[in-house]
Amino acid sequence: MTGSVITAVVLAVGLDAGTLEKIARGSQAERQAAISALAAAGDAAAVPLLRATLEGNLYAGSEGPVLIDDRGTLRDALTGASAAPREDLEKVVINNRLRRTLERALVVLSLSAPGREERLDALRALQRAPDPDVLPAVESALTKEKDKEVREALITTEAMLALSAPEAARRIAAAQQLRRVPGATGKRLLAQRLAVEGDPAVLAALKEASQSVEASLKRAEMVGLLFSGLSLGSVLLLAALGLAVTFGLMGVINMAHGELLMIGAYATWL
Repeated sequence: MTGSVITAVVLAVGLDAGTLEKIARGSQAERQAAISALAAAGDAAAVPLLRATLEGNLYAGSEGPVLIDDRGTLRDALTGASAAPREDLEKVVINNRLRRTLERALVVLSLSAPGREERLDALRALQRAPDPDVLPAVESALTKEKDKEVREALITTEAMLALSAPEAARRIAAAQQLRRVPGATGKRLLAQRLAVEGDPAVLAALKEASQSVEASLKRAEMVGLLFSGLSLGSVLLLAALGLAVTFGLMGVINMAHGELLMIGAYATWL
């Protein structure tokens, strides 16, 4: 089994013995609430615990310390200290609902991670699979973020998530923001919202944004086709020039034939 490397898990606000007890041995509702509370607290010390739970590396018995399997070494989930195996240890099993809660919590905590790339990775994951429940965390991260690229990614992600906001004004603003971020993901999200939207004003904004994104994608496609055509045409032109010169020197064709060959290749290139 593989798990996160645990150097030192320090007790912090949110992550304490009581919270750990709920995650490892609590009821479904208690586990859901404890995981969500850790994410809301922005408790970075909880990341190894949550990741271990998600990956199936959290172990607990009927009582005693909860342990994490860290690449074959058992460690105390609170202190990070090495621990001896126990006969009563069993893997902490999670269901699909808890899995989604854990994934959401890890994304939320990654939004405030010290590493720039880690924050960007979390935002890319959200853009691939938008989760409207994470919108408050994205908005909070946006108020603190200083890095320009990460801020732009946060703004885009916020717009994607706000498409499902209850307020019509927010959905309109999100659609207007997405039209400035053309791409296949934006097109898909706009199409999905168009299929269920009932507010006429929001529908109009969504259609306008969808048309704008579609036009941008078509322009990009045209540029790609033009570049491919020019590349292929230049190869044909060079081949025709080579054949005209070669056959001319061999006496197979005369000058008029060579000129016609080059004119044909040039016309193809154009």
